[in-house]
Amino acid sequence: MVSPDAPPKATGSKPRIFACSSVALDYFRFLCESLAASATRVIEVAPVAEDHYRRSARGSGMTRLRLRLQMYVMYPLRLFVSTFQARRGDLFVVTSNTFFAPMLVAFLVRWRGVRVVHLLYDLFPDAMEVSGAARTEGLLARSLGAVTWANQHLTDGTVYLGDFLRDYAERRWGRTRRPGVVPIATDVRLYTTPVPVSVVPAPLVMHYGGQLGRLHDVDSLVESLRQLSRAGLLGKEVAFEGLVSGARAIALEDALRGMAGATVGGTLSSHEWRRHVQSCQIGIVTLSPGGATVCLPSKTYAMMAAGLAVIAVCPAWSDLATLVRETGGGWVVDNAARRQPLAGSDYLTACRSQRPTADVAADFEGLVSRLVASPHEVLKCRRNAWKAVRERFSPDRISQAWVDYLRPLLIAGRNA
Repeated sequence: MVSPDAPPKATGSKPRIFACSSVALDYFRFLCESLAASATRVIEVAPVAEDHYRRSARGSGMTRLRLRLQMYVMYPLRLFVSTFQARRGDLFVVTSNTFFAPMLVAFLVRWRGVRVVHLLYDLFPDAMEVSGAARTEGLLARSLGAVTWANQHLTDGTVYLGDFLRDYAERRWGRTRRPGVVPIATDVRLYTTPVPVSVVPAPLVMHYGGQLGRLHDVDSLVESLRQLSRAGLLGKEVAFEGLVSGARAIALEDALRGMAGATVGGTLSSHEWRRHVQSCQIGIVTLSPGGATVCLPSKTYAMMAAGLAVIAVCPAWSDLATLVRETGGGWVVDNAARRQPLAGSDYLTACRSQRPTADVAADFEGLVSRLVASPHEVLKCRRNAWKAVRERFSPDRISQAWVDYLRPLLIAGRNA
């Protein structure tokens, strides 16, 4: 891999890949490793390092402002410079962090024989509509939607994190020239956790880690923990810990303050987190129905790689639920009111319709009660999760998925 600050050297006609994201989180590093298997040189364009991002996100208002300037001003300038370093036959893989970056790069390299692939991590304006920051079909949503439409139609293709995310995005924003699905996965080589081999004595430790924003189903999570507390499980048979950041982190901390068996703290760096979760047995991931149309939390794969079974509080139709079911790595607590949300003309409303929180919490409490009484079921799902990430989503398989997707674009670029 090559630092984005290093000037590109001549390599004959061999095409290069520019991998671009505003922040170089773990999964971006893994992306760069996966792209390198396409037998091309990978040049990283990612101005914000992970540690700096996490420190700044927890910092003062001025610190967070500087972070936003880096992500929304300095990063586009870096992209601008990189497009002039590219030559005919090169290719850009540009993530949706920052959301307008794929469109910007596609516009700058148009007619120059440089291909651009949009890697869709988070879908806008849908994320803002679901979180309440933008009114559906309002002026802001329409403006952001124009950018998403351009991302879909100006780039040479879009790679999605799951099949439902692809179907939803193309239903609303149009079909891209070359659609593909490549799981975000995680680099299992970073995990030293051995395969779980034995039942762990009580309490059953449930962990929630990472972002906790407005796309996540915080209300169902809080009510579920209250149900466990009322049932006499939390603090005795079960413990909960949340290591979270984001818009709803304080709300979770306030809601659980004083609740026996529940603790909430800030996020850890990736390597600290991998070491910490070795003492946990179950990872909790939540997505509201609307959130499931926007993203698939990368932390799911990380938890599975660390040997945690997963309880996914999410729609049964979501890519997150499909991942958990197909791997046998956990359980799904369905929070969606509709079963086939893309089937009708009212698909936006259907995708965002949610079951009553009390019903979701009752299902969660019933599941956890069963798991407390069946520790071998927990062990089985932990083993399934650990093995699935290493077999179905291994670095070799993810690399090959990128090779298969990019090959026609690289060939077309060389022949342009």
